[in-house]
Amino acid sequence: TAIVPCNRTHHRFVLLPQLGSSWDAARVINGERIDILIDLLGHLPVPEARRAREVVAFAPSSTVINAEGFHGTTGDDNVHYNLVDRHVAPPELRSLYSESFLMISTSFHVNSHAANFPHLATDGALLDCRARGSPVERSGAAGGGRRADVGVPHEYFKIDPPILCCWLGLIARMRTKGVEVSLNFQQKVHHEEAIENLVSSAGLCGLRGMRDSLRLLEPQPTQLDYLKLLCSMSLMLDTPSFNAHTTAVDALWAGLPLLAVPQIRMASRVTASMLLWSNMSVLVARDLVDYSRTAEKLLGYPDKLAWVRQSLKDQTRDGEGRGRRLFNVSEWVTSLETGLLM
Repeated sequence: TAIVPCNRTHHRFVLLPQLGSSWDAARVINGERIDILIDLLGHLPVPEARRAREVVAFAPSSTVINAEGFHGTTGDDNVHYNLVDRHVAPPELRSLYSESFLMISTSFHVNSHAANFPHLATDGALLDCRARGSPVERSGAAGGGRRADVGVPHEYFKIDPPILCCWLGLIARMRTKGVEVSLNFQQKVHHEEAIENLVSSAGLCGLRGMRDSLRLLEPQPTQLDYLKLLCSMSLMLDTPSFNAHTTAVDALWAGLPLLAVPQIRMASRVTASMLLWSNMSVLVARDLVDYSRTAEKLLGYPDKLAWVRQSLKDQTRDGEGRGRRLFNVSEWVTSLETGLLM
């Protein structure tokens, strides 16, 4: 879809998929004299995404901006700018991108949860969950140990051997401290075989007896149920090589602390950007060692985790339940407009 200006206050939409070939779509964009074309490549299904690349290849507009959809450099000379912020793409990494930076003054990864799900801000069950504090609870088992449910991103391709071994090592160390940690894998499609593969992979880390600590959660029927599930967990651990994106936003909106460790690539700095713009640097680790130690501290000291959860709640919602920074679409739009005018 292209937005075509009619005058200073009104716009009309042209549905490009109805225009036939990619050449036809590019010709219409060019004929409408669109000055700025924003490509949301990553939010399209594969066939449409491929076609979007074809349209951009015809250079139909004088300025093309890669925004939100594809978190990284496109390597395409016909894409002139990449919408970023100073945390997700620091100036010192500029040489890794084929595009120039369109730098905005808030998180590049805007989210409209506050507008899309306003009833969630006043839902009693969710509010009660957020208010309870740290859900690192007494297990009731002999010995008086505690248990903690920890979430991880739901796409298996994001899990590489180093981070899996890091998670499993964390489980083993927390057991020696009397805390039984369960890793909860949230899947859009229930796939029990995946857990068996993860258990087998635990052997590569030199660890055994992990089957009971890995759980595959059933898909939740509604967004509210999903947020309640996230809220009921103790902590979420991000995948460093390819971060959680939508899942990360859901976790932060539900009040679930999310621990990140940024790498170099844009897709590995998304969660850190969200957290830093939310004034939650305490959840941004320097490296995997710091990541593991921070997770141990949060899971081992319920009062510390409760403080982090309250801080996250304060930084992501105002007194009326409305979103701040990360969830403030108006601020993001203003920042984008300012960037386009520079």
